Amino acid sequence: MRQVPGKASLLLIGDGRLASHLHHYLKLSHLKVTRWSRKGNLQSELAHLIGECDRVLLAISDGSIEDFVNEHRTDPSHVWVHFSGGTVVKGAWSAHPLCTFSRASYDLGTYKSIPFLVEREGPSLEELIPGLENPSMPIPGNSKPLYHALCVTAGNFTQLLWLHFFQVFENSFGISSEFCLPFLRQTFLNLERNDTDDVATGPIARQDRETIKKNIRALRVAKMDPLADIYESFLKLAKTKALGGVS
Repeated sequence: MRQVPGKASLLLIGDGRLASHLHHYLKLSHLKVTRWSRKGNLQSELAHLIGECDRVLLAISDGSIEDFVNEHRTDPSHVWVHFSGGTVVKGAWSAHPLCTFSRASYDLGTYKSIPFLVEREGPSLEELIPGLENPSMPIPGNSKPLYHALCVTAGNFTQLLWLHFFQVFENSFGISSEFCLPFLRQTFLNLERNDTDDVATGPIARQDRETIKKNIRALRVAKMDPLADIYESFLKLAKTKALGGVS
């Protein structure tokens, strides 16, 4: 790997939400970064920009990374970094931000607290992107598919559940999401405090078969069968084997 003293010159490629967040973070961190995308820049500029930078950062779709690297990586001394959580690509190391990104930008403190997962076989985060001081941990490259699957289920799926919760409360009961926010905050506060004994509450904690049956029946009567199926799957995840399959 080419060693770059001090802060590196970065070329960030991408036009999506992650690219926008990374660009904003790098700017807030006073790092030298140029952003390029197929939508906003000329294709003819790309080779010149790659030649002028120390690091090429790929914030593009997982399915495009390998082809992009094979097409444009001509100098083996350049360091290429992508941000996919589940993909291993020859010629580029990964640094996956363990975070969810909204449309709005975050403040510098939030960005600096984001953990990154890097490949155990490769360089550290500090070597990949000099100037970033985020916490980071290595994992084996062959563990990335499982790692990313867990990220998706824990992050995206919980958000979908809460959004559905808010929508049904609003549409069926006339209860605003603001009214429910203390419930959401305390749920995640319990997780943050690692109060594992208190996370499962209500009929799950009590192993109350009759109440669980009523819960699932109510979801199915309301034609929320996918949610009822999730409920039953989560019973198994909660290791309440004696309750699994009730309906």
